[in-house]
Amino acid sequence: MRDCLIKFSREKSHLVDFVENGRIYVNTAVFFSECENDATGQFDKFEMASSYHQHEGASIEIAGRKFKIAAPFCMQEGSPEYSHIFCLYVLSEESISRATEGKVFDERLWDEFGEYFVLIHNAKAFIERLDSKLRELKLNYKADYVQYFCPKTHEGDVGAFRKRDTFSHQEEYRVAIDKPDIQRPIDDMYLGDLSEIAYGPVHKSLSKNSYDNGQVVL
Repeated sequence: MRDCLIKFSREKSHLVDFVENGRIYVNTAVFFSECENDATGQFDKFEMASSYHQHEGASIEIAGRKFKIAAPFCMQEGSPEYSHIFCLYVLSEESISRATEGKVFDERLWDEFGEYFVLIHNAKAFIERLDSKLRELKLNYKADYVQYFCPKTHEGDVGAFRKRDTFSHQEEYRVAIDKPDIQRPIDDMYLGDLSEIAYGPVHKSLSKNSYDNGQVVL
């Protein structure tokens, strides 16, 4: 991986722990789908659904009557493939090219994920350490970029690595872990001191978040 990664948080202490001790906090997939009281735009009610379908021609029959479905809908067939998700923002040439108004990243992220951030400037080394730890713990997992789809046209698989393009500004890189016997966040995984490959935390008040004449200034 040649990209840089950014970890956002609402709690400065969590990011201090992340840089100094490499503490990885992996929330449950259920957490990311609980959007009923979400005022930030972070959560997705279709999170981890197995498939997404257009509503044209779809109907529900009850007591001998059929009702047309008025909007696209998702389905969950069986248990989700992964139980926990660790998310990072990808800072790449592609994400910067999509930036608007001279910003490196969309500033909605402050509200959605928190006003503190850490820049992982050696993403390759970080992913290698995380991969090594997950293998050491014998955890079944997959790490990949999230792909974003158009909700008006997409028909088919969703899973852990596809989301509606409403969330495309989040530019996610995800590590999805299958550990269904643990129904709480995984909060006891440490990679060691990351200060040589990560910098921060930095508060948004000190962030310029600008891109001008080919120069990125965070």
